[in-house]
Amino acid sequence: MDNVVTSTWVFDQDEDGKGIVKEYVGGYQEYLVQKNREQAAHAARAPANNANTASKVTNKTTAAKPNKSAKKLNFNEQRELDNLPKEIAALEAEQAQLQEN
Repeated sequence: MDNVVTSTWVFDQDEDGKGIVKEYVGGYQEYLVQKNREQAAHAARAPANNANTASKVTNKTTAAKPNKSAKKLNFNEQRELDNLPKEIAALEAEQAQLQEN
């Protein structure tokens, strides 16, 4: 799913307990990373007596980071990636031709 979606809508609650909808750029893993960054920033703004909460958020941030170097592209994915510049050029040429007409 992360390879397909470009944004994620999250139904959440604000500090007052009111329901809100937030849009995050990217897939679910990017949402988790952004959410953890927001929590870490919020914890940093909190008073110093919430040091335990800040350390818990930091631990979650570390655990939620996806290991991007571990996944290697398979043959078909690599071939598709190599063909993308050609496809983009062809589509841009087609778009230019359509706009001229």
